[in-house]
Amino acid sequence: MHKQLSDKVKFVMPSSRELQFPAMAVVQAYVEDYEKKVYFTGMEKLGYKINFEYCLAMAPADLQMFLDVGIVLRQPPSAIFKDSDAEVDFTESRLAHFNWREDHHVAQVYGALIGVESTVMPEIRKITPGEQWVCVKDVPGFPHLPRIDGDTLVRAQDGQIGGIIGRAGWETYLACAQGLPVIEIKPPGRPANALSKWSHKQYRMVDGEGNVVSQVQRALLDLKVLLQSEVVDK
Repeated sequence: MHKQLSDKVKFVMPSSRELQFPAMAVVQAYVEDYEKKVYFTGMEKLGYKINFEYCLAMAPADLQMFLDVGIVLRQPPSAIFKDSDAEVDFTESRLAHFNWREDHHVAQVYGALIGVESTVMPEIRKITPGEQWVCVKDVPGFPHLPRIDGDTLVRAQDGQIGGIIGRAGWETYLACAQGLPVIEIKPPGRPANALSKWSHKQYRMVDGEGNVVSQVQRALLDLKVLLQSEVVDK
């Protein structure tokens, strides 16, 4: 007869949607590896069964956005706990007080808080790119390209978008996680690695300082050459 133990973990998510993406990647890693962690503790051999639950303290609209884009979760989150056994603070204030190097990614910082390693991007539904490049937010230049908002990107289907040009934000993070080609304009002063997506090979970062338009043009040519070579290889 197993003895029942409860393990209820509350993840207090950042209010910034951009930061929610690396935080969600770490939550995925934690939930995915939970059974392995329990196994190595030896608790089951001692006759204990651990009932794991977790909740995500975040705005309902933000959680719904992740559900709408097909967030992959081994176990769905529970409703917000009144009482939890552990609370993980991913908020902006906690991040600001963490002693981390500029070459670290935010996902590494969040992972260090709970002892897991994760990718920098959460696993969500992938989209097959089309032909039409678009811009999000107030991108300078490129008046010939359509402008879209984040909600349009959330609803995007296969073949509707060829690639994204945009200032760094949750929209560019989402597009990378969806597998779309992305040219991201980094805010001046932000460390290059902090919220980068280098694991996505169709991602290019340009600096928000200097001639942004010429940087984007070069990145766009580079990506088009890459995409053409991938078509040939197929």
